[in-house]
Amino acid sequence: MKKWEELIEKYRKEHYQSAIDIIECAKRYIETNHAARSNPCGWLSCPPRDTPQWKEYEILRENYNKAYSDLWMATDVEYGSNELTNAAWEWRYWSVMARKCCFYQESMLTSRLAGKTMNQLHKAEAELMEICGLSELYNSPCSYIEKQFPNLKT
Repeated sequence: MKKWEELIEKYRKEHYQSAIDIIECAKRYIETNHAARSNPCGWLSCPPRDTPQWKEYEILRENYNKAYSDLWMATDVEYGSNELTNAAWEWRYWSVMARKCCFYQESMLTSRLAGKTMNQLHKAEAELMEICGLSELYNSPCSYIEKQFPNLKT
């Protein structure tokens, strides 16, 4: 039995449905994100949108958007209850802050703050997946870029 399955069984015995929802939604988020990011159409800047490949990619993106939305709803929790809900709260916090990064990038003086915010988001997401027992399934956002562009200098 995998760690995430063990956690679900533990929370099921404790009648802690919101924790089960977070783990199940996080797993679906990882799977749909991986499917969408692994599709070659996701890396094209101006693809022809009337091909069967593009239609398949659009379905993958719709599934990802639904899974992300479900995870967002499942992680609507208060801080301070336990380790899982604290990690979910941190992930939501840094997700909101990352949306503000465009504001921080208005000048060269504040772009460093945007970089730090994105770094915190990546850390919070990795920690949430670790606490959910999904670290063996999780790939960081940067890993997809590194895989697609191996000669890219960081």
